[in-house]
Amino acid sequence: MTLFVLDLNDAELRMSREGAIVARSRGFALIDQDELLLGDAAVRQFRLHPRQANNLFWHRLNSETLSHRGKDVANHADLVYRHLRALTETAKFTADDELIIAAPATTSTDQLGLLLGIAQQLGLKVAGLVDAGVAAAATTQTPERFSFIDVSLHRMSVTQIASAEQLQRTGSVEVNEVSLSALLEAWVNVIADRFVRETRFDPLANAATEQQVYNQVFDWLAAATTAPELAIEVGHGANARRIDVPAGVLIDKAANRYRLTETVLDGPLLLSHRAAALPGFVAALRTRVEQVTVCEPNAIFAGVVLNSNAIRSSGDGLRFVTRLPSAGVSRPVAPAQTLPTHVLWGHRAVPINAGITIGRDAFPDLPATFPDSAVAIARSADAVRLSVAAGTALAVDGAPARDGAELRCGSAIELAGVRFALIEVANGA
Repeated sequence: MTLFVLDLNDAELRMSREGAIVARSRGFALIDQDELLLGDAAVRQFRLHPRQANNLFWHRLNSETLSHRGKDVANHADLVYRHLRALTETAKFTADDELIIAAPATTSTDQLGLLLGIAQQLGLKVAGLVDAGVAAAATTQTPERFSFIDVSLHRMSVTQIASAEQLQRTGSVEVNEVSLSALLEAWVNVIADRFVRETRFDPLANAATEQQVYNQVFDWLAAATTAPELAIEVGHGANARRIDVPAGVLIDKAANRYRLTETVLDGPLLLSHRAAALPGFVAALRTRVEQVTVCEPNAIFAGVVLNSNAIRSSGDGLRFVTRLPSAGVSRPVAPAQTLPTHVLWGHRAVPINAGITIGRDAFPDLPATFPDSAVAIARSADAVRLSVAAGTALAVDGAPARDGAELRCGSAIELAGVRFALIEVANGA
């Protein structure tokens, strides 16, 4: 008997086997009369055939009838059935294996009930249900109260958690305006406007060129590149057109949506790897929240495996677990004693380890004019300090910095027009 875990997030549905990821697929479907495309194959044709496209079925997780039906596919539940079947086949799940589902706090009782019914139809032995945020937090020390942040295709979920001897979910909120789909739509529109201004060609006026833009923006986000510019090229007939879009323009567009989280995000924050990968999001949070920690990508799986006995239940007694043993409470310390582990630029975080030089070796996409060996960061047992070459002008947290200055989590280093953030990355392995 082998334990599998399903990370129920339609931005990237993931399935692990004994903690290692063995299947992943985005929550997209393209419905044809003769075939059904799922995951990335559907993403690549999503704007070509909008009437046949659907990326709401996991989000809604209900039996609502589809406006466009296909063979053996009439409602959202049918799409969930087919997608879950494909995932478990890829993962090589067998009748002897067990499945624990890690679901967002915003998942309703009705939705969980429908999902369990679908799993039963597929012959999957579901051994437990657990809150994904609680599971992700279970492998690292946390503050006494904090919020876990994750993002999916149609919402950002905020899970409030209390920590003592046990982690316990105390509430949840969703922010629909800050979703992957909403951000992608905003970025595509920014790029289309730039195309019109620079080339007098509107890529959104044609489904084929719209799909090309969408693919490239999707790839940019998935690659988590720190390149200062995004090159977008579209081909239409015999013509090819290209524009360069500064990454900062796209981040500024996203910042308008990030501000909508200000009323619900306060106090210490624990971010999923998905939320942390949103361009500019961590930096935006650090302007107003002192403690922002990023989970390892496999934190949910590690938390479930570590606590599988506490999560397991069976049959009619299957329960949605919202509390787990805590790995310990991290006590508040003075800011200077909070040691950063990584330097963040854009959405690339590089470990400090014993020391790091801030330059193109660490961040290959820095501008060619960036002073390559002017600043270094050194870490000792009890401090992280700045090393500044003579004649170098830089600022830390908006004030001129001196050689030997002590740095903390949340410090911002500004040099040659480039801003770096010092962060702590939690070890969820």
